[in-house]
Amino acid sequence: SPTLAIPQQQQPPPPTASMLSWQKIQPALKKSLTYNLQPATEAAFPELPTVLIWFRFVLGLVYGLHAGGNLVPSAVALIQALNLIAFVPTVYCKFYLGVPAEVYATQVVFSGLPNALALTLLIWVYCFTAAHAPHEAQLAALLSLSSGGSSSEETGGGMPDAAVPPPVTEEPEF
Repeated sequence: SPTLAIPQQQQPPPPTASMLSWQKIQPALKKSLTYNLQPATEAAFPELPTVLIWFRFVLGLVYGLHAGGNLVPSAVALIQALNLIAFVPTVYCKFYLGVPAEVYATQVVFSGLPNALALTLLIWVYCFTAAHAPHEAQLAALLSLSSGGSSSEETGGGMPDAAVPPPVTEEPEF
C-alpha cells in the first residue's frame, strides 16, 4: 500500500547581514506599499510577517520616544502602546493591503508584538529615567541609608552611593 507523505513546513533561513541588502528589501517594500494587494495565499507575500515585525518596531520606537520625551508617568501609556503596536498593523493589513484573515491566521496579529512592546518599554523607561536624574540620585541615597550603606569617604562624594554594597559580616554556621 502506498504511504502518504506529510508535507513538511519549510522553515525560513536564519537572519544574516546579507538579508538586509537593498536588493532583498526593495521587492518587499514595494509589495508592502501596494494598495489593495490582496494576497490570496501566503506564498504571494511571504515577507508580510517580517514587514509587520519591522513596522511594529518602528511604531514602538516612535511611541517610546514620545511617551518618554513627554514624561508620561502612568500605566495608561502601556495600554496605549499595546493598542498602537497591535492594532495599527492589523488595520493596515486588513484595509490597506486587503489581506484575508484566514490566509496568515495569527501571524498578522502576533508577529513581533512582544518584542515591539518590550522595545517601547525600554525606550520609555530610559527616557523617563534620564529626565528624572535628580530624583534617581535621591532614591539611591535613601536606599543606601536605609540599608546601612557606605559612608561618604568610601564613595568620594557627599552623598552615599547605592551601588556600593554594605560590608558583609561573617556569621558562624553552628
